[in-house]
Amino acid sequence: MTVSLPVYGKLSDTFGRKPVLLVGIALFLVGSLLCATAWNMASLIAFCVVQGLGGGALQGTVQTIAADLYPHRERAKIQAKLSTVWATSSVAGPALGGLIATYADWRWIFMVNLPVGAVALLLVVRHLHEPARAP
Repeated sequence: MTVSLPVYGKLSDTFGRKPVLLVGIALFLVGSLLCATAWNMASLIAFCVVQGLGGGALQGTVQTIAADLYPHRERAKIQAKLSTVWATSSVAGPALGGLIATYADWRWIFMVNLPVGAVALLLVVRHLHEPARAP
């Protein structure tokens, strides 16, 4: 994921934020589905790479879109909200993942991403309108 951040940054500068974000969400969802269907550890690792490539687009592009959409005065507040979500998910995610793996099947850890990601994909398609950029 970390390796792909600069690549997605350049792609979003070239092609726009929304298309890169949509590709990132789709790649993350495909990677999650593939992880859930992994048949051995090698396939799980390979599919986690796919998921991580999608995650790289999500992390950087969302921050950039927030900076594009909000005026300078409001950016700190928006970035704080995004950071709060990130911090909460960093703590709650592994805990919930452990509960899911203990009381259900480990594959459900990846399947949880699918409905949430589908809703995110739909909301981005319908409601994200990029401001016009200077050439």
